[in-house]
Amino acid sequence: MDRLKDFIDGFCGDDLVWRSIEMWGNPSSWPIETDDHLFLARAVNLLGAAMFKEHWSGSEPVEASFPVVDGSFVSNGFEGVYALSLLWRFRPDLGLIPKQHRNLITHPLSQMEWDSAAAVYREHEADRLSASRGRYQAVVSALMSGAAAGRIRTYRRAVERAEKYIEIPQSNWLSEDASPRFNLCLYSPFDPYFGAVVPMDTWKSLPANVFSQAELSRAWPEYIFTARADIQAMVGDGVNDSPSPVAGLPFHRPNLTPTQKAIDAAIKQLFPQGHLPPRPMDRHRIIIKHFRASGLAPPSPKTIDRYFARFLSN
Repeated sequence: MDRLKDFIDGFCGDDLVWRSIEMWGNPSSWPIETDDHLFLARAVNLLGAAMFKEHWSGSEPVEASFPVVDGSFVSNGFEGVYALSLLWRFRPDLGLIPKQHRNLITHPLSQMEWDSAAAVYREHEADRLSASRGRYQAVVSALMSGAAAGRIRTYRRAVERAEKYIEIPQSNWLSEDASPRFNLCLYSPFDPYFGAVVPMDTWKSLPANVFSQAELSRAWPEYIFTARADIQAMVGDGVNDSPSPVAGLPFHRPNLTPTQKAIDAAIKQLFPQGHLPPRPMDRHRIIIKHFRASGLAPPSPKTIDRYFARFLSN
């Protein structure tokens, strides 16, 4: 069994969604580009503006992460945050707990709230987001087919060691599973066909004894770039980049340290319905056991208590 592959495959869910939203909505965090190389995220926006003209808002890559709220899937994670944001915006008459005090672990959405959120979604968001997702998928498909056919040259470059650009073979784009690369616009040399990656800061936050340096060097992600000339040939002149606006989103990710993020992820996995043990000592035992079973250094009981005091207080 390859521990490294298991860890990469397990990096998904809420953390990946938040990372994707933050990356697309913060162009200032994108890597430096050259006259010849264009970051993949910017290529998406340029091609989107060329394909859809005034209908391309630039928010499509962010909105692609928004869930469909129809009552078929109930989660206290990102889906719950988004559903709750709909109620805060469109149903103030429900008198919900204010944003800054509502935590979905201690105060999960009731069935009535999920039903109300689904109704709001159908009325206000379903059609708009469906169209937005359609535009985004069309752009992603155009880029992937262009790369697979050789019309768009693509390159990878190390995140921290900007030494050189290495061309990505066309054959690496001949897979429908390559679309996850657009979540973070990162390439995984470890698994070049699938495209699932773990960001560099996540690797760095792991305890030193989890993976060896040799293992880590196999998995560190790399930025994806396109040939600027190839994108320019597709979009023509007069098309401006339209970065994704994220500042106006009606919800935000809690500001957690790496340890707090790990505790938060463990709690959501262990207690998906929000029913936590009332006694602190029972919480300590279950969370610490989970960390050890995952091969991670467990937090101290005091660290767990600080997390609960800050983020899960009533």
